[in-house]
Amino acid sequence: MAKDRLTREEIAPGVFYSYIDGNYRRNKLLISLRTPMNRDTVTATALIPYLLDRGTASVPDKTKLKRKLDMLYGADLQTYSSSQDGLRMVNAYIAGADETLLGAGRSLSEKRMRLLYEALYDPYLMNDAFPAKHIDTEKEVLRERILSEIDDKRLFCLRSALKLFYGDDIRGIPNTGYIEDLEKLGHDEFRSIWKDYLENSTVEILNVSGNGESLKRKFAEMYSWKKAAPFRKEDFGPIVIPEVRRETKRVDAEQDKIIMIYTAGRTFSEREKAALRVFSAVFGGITTSRLFLNVRERDHLCYYCSSSPFVASASLLIDSGVARKNHKKIEEAVAEELDLLISEGIGDEEFMFSKLALTNAYKSIRDSADSISSWYLGTILRKGYVSEPEEDLALMESITKEDVLEIASSMKLAVVERVTGEAENA
Repeated sequence: MAKDRLTREEIAPGVFYSYIDGNYRRNKLLISLRTPMNRDTVTATALIPYLLDRGTASVPDKTKLKRKLDMLYGADLQTYSSSQDGLRMVNAYIAGADETLLGAGRSLSEKRMRLLYEALYDPYLMNDAFPAKHIDTEKEVLRERILSEIDDKRLFCLRSALKLFYGDDIRGIPNTGYIEDLEKLGHDEFRSIWKDYLENSTVEILNVSGNGESLKRKFAEMYSWKKAAPFRKEDFGPIVIPEVRRETKRVDAEQDKIIMIYTAGRTFSEREKAALRVFSAVFGGITTSRLFLNVRERDHLCYYCSSSPFVASASLLIDSGVARKNHKKIEEAVAEELDLLISEGIGDEEFMFSKLALTNAYKSIRDSADSISSWYLGTILRKGYVSEPEEDLALMESITKEDVLEIASSMKLAVVERVTGEAENA
């Protein structure tokens, strides 16, 4: 196995350990616990990282935990929740300077590893439960975060558009959960949800450092209690929307936010997903794209207008901020640019710039332990197996203009979400 390629194996039932010796100045060790997304527990799992951040059984205080991390040569310990393609994750990572640079020896990695494991599996508890006062405090913190997303008009528009697009599909459940669930979440229920999550989650461990083998043996010992086999990821069908779904939400805003979602309404192959990424770059993903140069710079129809590929659902998201008088024009302009791209084809220069931007992005993945660990975790969650950046880069480079035009031709408008300050009858 090449030194800069990932090695992944199952070290206990449902526990997968991966490592890469990338010779980085800063190492990273990440543990991700995943289960199928569940509407009934998403808010509780969003709350969990806030409580894990309060300390561990051996270091039961935020201040003491910070001191402990400082003693580990300024290590950084973070916990957070995330969602992807119908999966729910509770994650924790610890990062710090490479031992070889410090002359600290392998014991430093082992100390970091044990602290990371303890943060997830042996947090600060009272009577085998999170302290009630901590739960109540962190519920308020999460509540404020959910409200801040609503106050952020761009995020609010995105969240509303995805809800409109996915409907009752679990892929549309917001990562931060729901305020109404937070208010009725009891302490006993929360404790039960967390214990069930620990027992039944599939574990993904990613180690970016120079001592992958030694930590693998120690992790295997630490997870000897694990009995749950890995669950099989659900294969979601495509999102099929026969007619355009439109929604307008009125808020206190000076500028309209409009999100359009185009979709092919079918499942894409890996090659088609690569072509979708190139199409997005050509259409609105970079500063030489059609939406940026024509809709924003030439026609001055918006403050910003960009596209993002949603490869799992074979869709393209258009995100724009516009003056209220232009809210109808922006939808027409985007549709016109798509029609022109399909009918007139793609120029050599715009195609070259788009692929060059994607090439540079792929080549930067190995620049840090953070970016390479994020890449590997993302590909494992999406595909269920290890994919190297160079493999995806080679696939992207093989994409032709014809491939991109085929994807562009398959895109149909599915959702238009508008957030405006305009009065109801204006």
